[in-house]
Amino acid sequence: MRPRAGYPRAFRITRRRDYQHVYEHGIRVSGRRLVVFVLPRDGGGARLGVTASRRVGSAVRRNRAKRLIREAFRRHRQEFGAIDVVVNAYRSAADAAGSEIERELRALVHRALRGQRRREEGR
Repeated sequence: MRPRAGYPRAFRITRRRDYQHVYEHGIRVSGRRLVVFVLPRDGGGARLGVTASRRVGSAVRRNRAKRLIREAFRRHRQEFGAIDVVVNAYRSAADAAGSEIERELRALVHRALRGQRRREEGR
């Protein structure tokens, strides 16, 4: 039997102050459909916070964009390590295929992690 592939609360950023902390101290990387903020953390696995403003479109479009982002994150969570990730969706995220969101999210997170390593080496 295949293990259940859920998205439990431990995988999510839920508090406003955690979002603010990632926005203020994390590395920001932009792509065509997403803006990603990444901040390493102590222990645990990767956690995700997703935002989609009304600019993305109707509630249906915003929810589709968030669902695609969450699924992409869930599939690749293990390769990210112990980080907090906040993703802001652009309008084009709701129109994209799941594989496109997945590819862009992975690329942006890895790019942000490289930037974080450079920032730490420079100190």
